[in-house]
Amino acid sequence: MNRGRKKKQTPLDVMCEQLIRDNRERVGEKSAEYALEELDQALKALRKWSGALTTAPRWELLQTAELAILNASRHVRKTKLKERTLKQAVCVLDQRRKGLGVGVTLDELKRKVDKLVSDVKEPRLFQEVQQALLEEAERISNKGAQSRRKFLEEIRKHQANYLKKRQWGKDQDAAFKNFVDFMPDPHDPNLRVQVSEMVLSYRIWLDRYEFPLGDLFKFLSKAGLWQRKKLDTFLEGKRGKEEKQAKDRERWRVDKAGQRAGMTRR
Repeated sequence: MNRGRKKKQTPLDVMCEQLIRDNRERVGEKSAEYALEELDQALKALRKWSGALTTAPRWELLQTAELAILNASRHVRKTKLKERTLKQAVCVLDQRRKGLGVGVTLDELKRKVDKLVSDVKEPRLFQEVQQALLEEAERISNKGAQSRRKFLEEIRKHQANYLKKRQWGKDQDAAFKNFVDFMPDPHDPNLRVQVSEMVLSYRIWLDRYEFPLGDLFKFLSKAGLWQRKKLDTFLEGKRGKEEKQAKDRERWRVDKAGQRAGMTRR
């Protein structure tokens, strides 16, 4: 089989190819240099945090830092993976660019967060809300889950009545008597005080910790430095499982289409 003659390159063709090759290398170097510089700036911004709750890093800075870490890791070490996790990217940079101090910066960030939430226990109502969300995600509908949902519905009604400045009445007292197991002290007959204290502690927790630190919790979790919430872990695993099932279905569809095409050609 004749493949034909290879076209002879002129000096101009050789020169153009060399220029393209050199330019590609320069652009790659510039891009890598820019990525590392961007990462360095993001890390400096994270280090500036004093550890005060009121000045905790916001979502925009954390998102910038996460993207900078992922981008820099691609330039430092190429990967066959479609996308590295943040934890993997931090490990790559700590191995190849120790001078940047990515891991050290994130460890210091976690230490400051630990100091803020040390000896702080999540309030009972917050735990019940998280458990209800988990049960809903898992589609659990047993007696305990149904009772918890009804209890939280009564809490919502109580909050609505509070905003409308309605006084605690006998109907509310009777309603919450069915949910004494969810109270801090099931044997305390003063349900009005217990419910009010639960709602107040829940609001304080949200205002003081969950709202200002929620994004920071997630960022550190992705970096493998923070224990994920049970609900977050479940939902992440569920999403991964659904993605795998979708890929399996697509692979099966493509294989099936290939088999049909083969039978048609025969």
